[in-house]
Amino acid sequence: MVQLVSSDGKVFPVRKEVAFEVGAIASLYEALGCSPPADGEEDDEPIPLSNVTGDTLVKVIQWIEHHLEVRKKKEAEEEEVKMAVDGWKEQQPSSKDKAQNAKLPPPPGPVDADEKNRKLTVWEMDFFNINRTALISVTPR
Repeated sequence: MVQLVSSDGKVFPVRKEVAFEVGAIASLYEALGCSPPADGEEDDEPIPLSNVTGDTLVKVIQWIEHHLEVRKKKEAEEEEVKMAVDGWKEQQPSSKDKAQNAKLPPPPGPVDADEKNRKLTVWEMDFFNINRTALISVTPR
């Protein structure tokens, strides 16, 4: 666990993988020559984020946690497709047997990876249903 401290003094204990999705935190550890805490360990020193209010930090943490879960699910789905394709390839008859055996179905299609042109999900639209000032505060600059 890593503790993030907002500009208004609110403390947010978060998992290491969540904290290190924030580039500034990863860069801070790198610049100081520190290694991040191991899984299950807590970092003794809280990380102050002097330009981020508690309300904004809550939204940033929610966003990161949600998208880490989405990424994990997508990676699991891609692994399933890879395993299905590998299994399909193993079932392919040798060139000698091809003439004798019936045709096997084609392998599963590729997973759509065009992330730049995708539309917002329902979760994301709901997430951004906030007032304009709050929206501006969570927008990267």
